[in-house]
Amino acid sequence: MTNFAYALLLSLILAPSGLRPFGLVNSSVEIEDDVTVRDGWVQEGPPSQTITAAFMVIENHTANEVSLQSADTDVAKVVELHKIDLVDGMMRMHRVDSIDIPSGGSVELKPGGYHLMVIGLKKVLKGGDKVTVNLKFSHDIRKTITIPVKPRTAVAG
Repeated sequence: MTNFAYALLLSLILAPSGLRPFGLVNSSVEIEDDVTVRDGWVQEGPPSQTITAAFMVIENHTANEVSLQSADTDVAKVVELHKIDLVDGMMRMHRVDSIDIPSGGSVELKPGGYHLMVIGLKKVLKGGDKVTVNLKFSHDIRKTITIPVKPRTAVAG
């Protein structure tokens, strides 16, 4: 057996659980499969508004923290990552650079917390429509999801 073969075998045996030996696989593809998005939806807005919000649960089944860094969609000019916090007794929304998803954990993007602000809508979104959203995470992970638009009455109820 060559030195390379011994080194390869040793790296496989000694590699900690959850880590993949360097050079053996395309790790971004495998990590991508370990980040899942579920229960996504977009809030229907009043016809006169050109802004709405999107929500979802992001699960990280990897051994490392992952962060959502950006998002985009064809139905709007821009999508921003936002969070609502209680500041001096008032709820305040602000833009964030990223949303961290801990190793083995999840983050729920929901009304009153983290969410995606969908700004500059190019068309009116109605309940039952579908919206495709492209998500960009750290570690060069990319996800494309298609999520339903929920009517305002469904969101309030």
